[in-house]
Amino acid sequence: MESCPVGEPSDDSTGIGSEFFELAFISGNQGRFEPGSFRAVAEVNAHGTRKSFQDIIFEERPQLELSWHAIAPFVNRNRNRSHRFGLLMRYAQNPDTPDFPSAQVLPGPSDIRFLLDGRERAVYHTGAGLPKPFVHPLRGPTGAELPRYGHPNPQSNHDHHRSIWFGHQFVRPKTTTPNAQNPPIPEDRNFWEEPGPNSDVHIRHTRTLALQDGSDFAAATVESQWWAGGRAILNQTTTYALVPIDGTRHSLDIQFELASVKGQVVELGKSNFGLLGVRVAKSISEQFGSGRLMNSDGAIGEPAIFGKPARWVDYSGATGPGHIEGVCYMDHPSNPRYPSSWHVRRDGWMIASFTLAEAWTIADGHPLSLRYRLLAHSGIAQPQRLERSWQEFSETAGYVLETPKGGIPTVKRKTTAT
Repeated sequence: MESCPVGEPSDDSTGIGSEFFELAFISGNQGRFEPGSFRAVAEVNAHGTRKSFQDIIFEERPQLELSWHAIAPFVNRNRNRSHRFGLLMRYAQNPDTPDFPSAQVLPGPSDIRFLLDGRERAVYHTGAGLPKPFVHPLRGPTGAELPRYGHPNPQSNHDHHRSIWFGHQFVRPKTTTPNAQNPPIPEDRNFWEEPGPNSDVHIRHTRTLALQDGSDFAAATVESQWWAGGRAILNQTTTYALVPIDGTRHSLDIQFELASVKGQVVELGKSNFGLLGVRVAKSISEQFGSGRLMNSDGAIGEPAIFGKPARWVDYSGATGPGHIEGVCYMDHPSNPRYPSSWHVRRDGWMIASFTLAEAWTIADGHPLSLRYRLLAHSGIAQPQRLERSWQEFSETAGYVLETPKGGIPTVKRKTTAT
């Protein structure tokens, strides 16, 4: 088992429940897990409380699988040589208790919370009173917020950077004429920036279609409309799914479809800005923090990544004292125009720029469907490890909404990855 920082789970922290402890182990006990073997006190990283190893073993966790590894030797004041160890506790479920989903979705008056083992990991906001829905926060393995709501400079005119959000700079409803002569010039609708005081351009959350708890994922499928000129011009159906992977990784899968309304033809114009934006935490950015921006080809920094196609782009940096985490934005190979070209900035944002090279038309019966994954991970980005994570995503089937007649709608995996 490889070493990991004190207070953080290792790659092996899987199972129904797990907690990581730092203890001092007396050298003479030959690695036996006995209460007397540990003279220090264990600290529970999830709750910040300190308890003795004996209390944890005999009072709170009767069924345990224990793993340990050396962190560093030290000599105490009595000159007795001891060793510091990381102890990973994986406790089994009590057979007398019913199954409980590790991943949950909990709706509120204006949001939907995603929980993993009872801890909040992401929140979808319906955007009531705002120009559009958004996700904030997406939390990393330590619970730190990986994206940021708004630009670090509040006077930068970037109020539309709402953590994780949808939008597009040039949305053009087209009007057809019977003889196709001299058609009117489509008017651009800017769904990217904040609308002016006299504008009705906004993305409106209309309803929640399904909420799904589970051990493999928890999902919410929601519906919204892109509204401009007094009418809806696009329907959007989005599934947000929180996927547990291991103690150092979990993901928010975002799968969506944009469809025309009543046969309307809509063009997404050529632009860097669209469709799914991510603004990272200040400390993770290159400009305002100590973060690092890297793509699947190993390129580092904005100049090397901007406008280039890549399978994924990662932003990693400090999220707290002694903690480094990151968010990896992954493009799925089933997406049109895969691999996407990327619009990135060193001030802390990134987007799979779907229309960077050319426009895209959405017509009646021809919706645009896209899948992305936002992987929250511990540690600085490691290309080989992230590539394996992308490979897992590429082989993972998407989501489908099933609505049985007279039954409760459910979100399930499709049978194939495409």
